[in-house]
Amino acid sequence: MSLHLKTIIVIVLLISQWPLCLAQTLPSFRIIAPQTICKHENNGSLTSSPQAVVVGLQPRDGMKLSYKVRIFFKSTPNRVRSQRNTLLVWKAIRSLENRLNVKERIQISKQNMFSINKTEVEPGVIYMFHIVGITDAGEVSKQQLFTMKYTDGMLERNETQAGLNFLLIGAESTVASIPYTITARVSFCKPRYDYYLRWKMLGLDEEFQDLLHTTGTVLKIPANSLIAGKEYEVQAAVIQSDNSIELAQVFTQMIAFSNKNTFIDCRGEGGDMRPGHR
Repeated sequence: MSLHLKTIIVIVLLISQWPLCLAQTLPSFRIIAPQTICKHENNGSLTSSPQAVVVGLQPRDGMKLSYKVRIFFKSTPNRVRSQRNTLLVWKAIRSLENRLNVKERIQISKQNMFSINKTEVEPGVIYMFHIVGITDAGEVSKQQLFTMKYTDGMLERNETQAGLNFLLIGAESTVASIPYTITARVSFCKPRYDYYLRWKMLGLDEEFQDLLHTTGTVLKIPANSLIAGKEYEVQAAVIQSDNSIELAQVFTQMIAFSNKNTFIDCRGEGGDMRPGHR
C-alpha cells in the first residue's frame, strides 16, 4: 500500500471519529434535580413547606469545573406586576447571580452544589436558571437549565409537587454486555406512601419493553439488552396511587458502549471505550 493511500485512510478515520473526540474532550455536567430542604416544627416533625432548595451539579468523570449562572424570570399566571415590583425582582436576581458567580464561585466549584433560599426570591415568580461549566483552560460546556417557582410561600421546582424530592442515580454510560441498573430516590417533606413509579426508556428495543413494567424504585436492564453505540433516555415518574396523577417526572441520558470497540482519540492514539478507562 502506497504512503499516499495510507495517509488518506488515516485522515478518513480521524474525520469519522471527530464527533467522538469532541464529545470526549468538551466539558459536560448534569444538574441533579433540585432538592428541597424541609422545614421542622418546634416538636421536630417535618412540614411540607421547604425553606430552600439545594442544586447538585455532577461533572462528567469528576472533571473540575467552575460555573456561570444566568437567571431569567416570568410572572406566574394571572399575576400582574408593577414596574416597581419588576425592578425588585431584577434586583433580587442580580444579587443572587452575584452570590453564585462571584462570592461563592470557588466554594461551588469545590462542592458542585449551591442552595437557593426563600429570602432571595420574590413571590409570584418563575425563575429560569441557565448554567454552563467552565474548565481552567476556558472551555465551556453546553448550557443546562432548570426552573423554580415561588408561590404561596413555597419555593419549589416548577414541574414538581411541593415538598417532593425526586432524582435518578445511575451511570451516564455502560457496557452493553453487562447489566445496567438505575435507582430512583423519592422522598417527601411529610412522609407518604400512596404512590408508585412509572418507567420509560426511549430507544429500548420493543422486545425488552416488558422490563419497564416494574413500579419499584430500581430499574434493572439485563446484559445484552442494550445496543453498543446507542444513546438512551431513561424517564421515571412518580404517580399518585388513587387517581393516577403524575406528581413529578425526571429523566437522564446514557450511552452503551462495546467492551471490544476502540476509537482514535483526539491525539490520534488508540483507546478503550469502556467507561472509566484512561
